[in-house]
Parts: sequence; structure tokens; C-alpha cells
Amino acid sequence: TFLSVAFLNESPSWLASRGREEEAREVLSRIMRMNGSCCAKPEFSAPRKKVYADIRRDLGVIFGPAMLYTTLVSCFTCFCMNVLYYGGLYAFPQVLSEDVATGTSPAFALLIGCFWEAPGYIMALSYDRVMGRRLTLVFNLTALVVCVLAFVHGGSNNQESMVEYVMVRFGYAGYKCLAITLNLVAFTYAAEIYPVSCRVTGSGLSIGVGRIGAVTAPLAYEWTREFSGTWTTFFYILACLVILDATLVAFLPFETRGKVLKESMDDSHETDPLCQPAECT
Repeated sequence: TFLSVAFLNESPSWLASRGREEEAREVLSRIMRMNGSCCAKPEFSAPRKKVYADIRRDLGVIFGPAMLYTTLVSCFTCFCMNVLYYGGLYAFPQVLSEDVATGTSPAFALLIGCFWEAPGYIMALSYDRVMGRRLTLVFNLTALVVCVLAFVHGGSNNQESMVEYVMVRFGYAGYKCLAITLNLVAFTYAAEIYPVSCRVTGSGLSIGVGRIGAVTAPLAYEWTREFSGTWTTFFYILACLVILDATLVAFLPFETRGKVLKESMDDSHETDPLCQPAECT
């Protein structure tokens, strides 16, 4: 991280706020070339400090009729992804050391889990080439449910057969890999769905709600284990959250992949959910 800072561009907004507009345009031009947009001219208005009226306007857009469902689902998705990722970080060291045998030491099993996160980054980049954000989320959430249930079934039956032995390893690897992919896609979608005028506020809200999930995940594991007496309860709850999230995502009205990001809500927004609610007759 320390070395990568040297390759970062300075914030155009920060440069412009200090009167260095030419430098800001150079940075914007560099970013546009990296994104394959070489023809457009980088024009912008000098940023100004937000006042109370601006915050009220942003919240009016984020929680307005057009964006309310999308905002709630985005917040819930980020919450679930943080519960999954950080809940797994907290639960797996205990489960692998006390309840589920992997044939190796718990420390080595956790190290293998870290390596399984690497394909998650590659998958997230690959999906961007072939699949929309919503379909990527639904597909991977569905796959994650399978992995969670496979791990629970194989682990709770002490891997009495070869099938259960494979299920534990398949479920563990899939959990670690897909949790990374889903986190990347979920937070990317949260940053793209809002118009420029309130994008920072909207994406910040989703990230903030997600962090609540990160904080509560370890507590949830301890509470569920103490209440039920078994580690499987926590993972069954995770599976239920993922199923609910996949259902909600399927009805999201906005797709952002390959679309020009909106400047304001005055621009036309395409609404095309993956699943249409049934009409009453």
C-alpha cells in the first residue's frame, strides 16, 4: 500500500479547490485516457463546500421515490457482504480448530483460505467483461448459498464419507473466494447507482451501513453459538441473509455496467429489473 501511493493521481477536486485548475484538468485527462475516453474535453466547475441545503437535497434524492428501493437494497447488500466476510474471519479460526477437521492444522487451513481469496479478485474483473452488476450479484449470491450449506453439512457430519470430506473443502474455498467477489461488486454498484450530485453521500451511506455489519458479525457469532450451542446456527443465518439479498437484488431497477453515469436525477434513468413483480388481475 505504501509503495502504491506513489502511483496515485492527486485528487482533481482538491487541486481545483486550491486554484490549481490546470493541474486538475491534466489529472482528469489522464484518468479519461485510462478509461478509454480520449475525445471528451475535461470541463468541471470549481467545487464548493456543502451546506445544509445541499445535504438535504442529496438525502432527498437518495431516499426519493426513484432511488428509495435501490438505496435500501444497496445498504442491505453491503451489510450482508460485511457480515459474511468479517463473520467468516472471526468464525473460521474457531470452527476449524474445534469443530471441523480439515486434515491439516487450523493455521494452515486458514492460510489456504487466504490464498482462495485471490481468485475472487480475478473473478470480479472477469465478470465485469461479460455480465451486468445485478446478474453478477444474483449468480454469486446463489453460488455462495450452495457453498455455505455444503460446508455446514459436511462439517456437522464429521466428514463421515468422501462426499462430505469434499463438501467441506468445496464450501470453505467457495466461501472465501465468493465473499471477496461479492464485496467488490457490491461496493462498485453502490458507487455507480447515484447521480454525480449525491454520489459521495449515497455510496458513503452504503459503506457506513456495511461497516455496521462488520462490527456486529463477531458478536452475532458469539450470541448464536451461546444460544444454540452449535456453530452451524450462525452459518444457517448467513445462508438465509444471502437468499434474501439475492431475491431483493433481482428486483433492482437500475443496471450500471456499460452505462454513462448520470449527472443528476433529471437525466433519464432506465428501469429494467431482472425480475418483474407479478401484476394483480
